[in-house]
Amino acid sequence: LAKAGLFKIVVREIEDIIASMEIWSRRLKTDVPIKTNAAKQLALALYGRIPVLVGAEFLRGNLHIARNQINECSKLFSSYLCLPDLNHYAMEGLVNPKANSRALAFLFFDSKLYHPRVQKRAALTKQVVRKNGIPAIAHELRGETALAQAYELLQLGSWLSYYLGMLYDVDPVKIPWVDWFKKKLA
Repeated sequence: LAKAGLFKIVVREIEDIIASMEIWSRRLKTDVPIKTNAAKQLALALYGRIPVLVGAEFLRGNLHIARNQINECSKLFSSYLCLPDLNHYAMEGLVNPKANSRALAFLFFDSKLYHPRVQKRAALTKQVVRKNGIPAIAHELRGETALAQAYELLQLGSWLSYYLGMLYDVDPVKIPWVDWFKKKLA
């Protein structure tokens, strides 16, 4: 696609992202204690609840991927919502059922690279979620570019789904319902 001129690849930026991912990976591995491991902390905060991932703009596709990883690898139903869309339809739905406050947990992927208006929306949306008695967990992405943050979220989502799977004591490789479904479709 780059050769077709649809976008430009900056080799230095890709090299920087690879280096950053190696550093981030060292902070998320299994031997890193909970107090310094963001993926373990997030997994513990989400454990026992239905995660609702929230982000915006350049992270929309990554939210989709992270949701898929959690559903498939952790065997845990999760969903995602994007700003500003969720402000137009989802906030009112937090009221019912009353079990939402016990069942849901919102995980906001914050970014200083979001448009300032989106950053303000995220802060206000967290307030709405909390006012409905639902945990609103924030994780600030630190990459210096949108592309770096996209890769950061991909990597964090992978580790998060792994740790959630460990908490639920499931094998991330086995997909019995998908296998059953495919067999019945054949």
